[in-house]
Amino acid sequence: MELCNLDGELEILINYADEPTIALRGEVDFRNMDRVRQAIVSLVERDKSLINIDLRGLIFMDSTGVSALIDAANSLVPKGCNLRLIAAGGQLSKVLSRCGMSGLFQYEQVSALQPSISSPSRPEIRDVVEFEVPSQPQMLSYIRARAGDFACSMPFGDEDIEDIKLAIGEAATNAIRHGTCRDCHKVRIRFERGKDEMRVFVIDRGRGFDPDSVCPTPFGDMCEGGRGIMFMRALMDDVTFSSENPGTCVEMTKKFQPS
Repeated sequence: MELCNLDGELEILINYADEPTIALRGEVDFRNMDRVRQAIVSLVERDKSLINIDLRGLIFMDSTGVSALIDAANSLVPKGCNLRLIAAGGQLSKVLSRCGMSGLFQYEQVSALQPSISSPSRPEIRDVVEFEVPSQPQMLSYIRARAGDFACSMPFGDEDIEDIKLAIGEAATNAIRHGTCRDCHKVRIRFERGKDEMRVFVIDRGRGFDPDSVCPTPFGDMCEGGRGIMFMRALMDDVTFSSENPGTCVEMTKKFQPS
């Protein structure tokens, strides 16, 4: 067993057996997705016909992490090797299905009961939460956690809350990577509670961009540059982009059933 401590709150454990297993523990996003891909490639070079990816310790995976798995699975096909996902969560399965990539993988469900986790108490109900964070990758976990806390005060199911966290993570990632200018190194986040919806705003002060010019992502394709936008639109009920002159505002809406 080999343990790799990686960037971005992620551990990778590699078990070099007849059917080698890579266990991911923590968060996978653009900070460390290349290391995940490299770990898989290192096992392919050992002429293995099947590689297991154990996801039981996975806390979060964004579009770049999913793309790392897809890229690796695609590269294995000519080598006669398969990638098997162990304990793939519902959200990951849904995303792979919606982008036409589920057929690239084998799947193994874990039947053993997992330790129960008591649900946290619902936070105080607020109509608006707004804050600014430094435009730094290490703030992504904090932004996702704040989004989850706000969503927990509304009648959302667990799956919807995870969708919201993933979507805002994609928008915040784009803002941090591409929305920083010389005079502004902050990203503004705003959550609003509507009558039957949660609205999320991610605002940067970068050069801005035309979302319609981003490479389209047809079914069965994961084109570089369009993955995050595709995920946002797949997981939220409405996604709009507007110019802030300078900068970009991403507004996303998720509907809920009023209690």
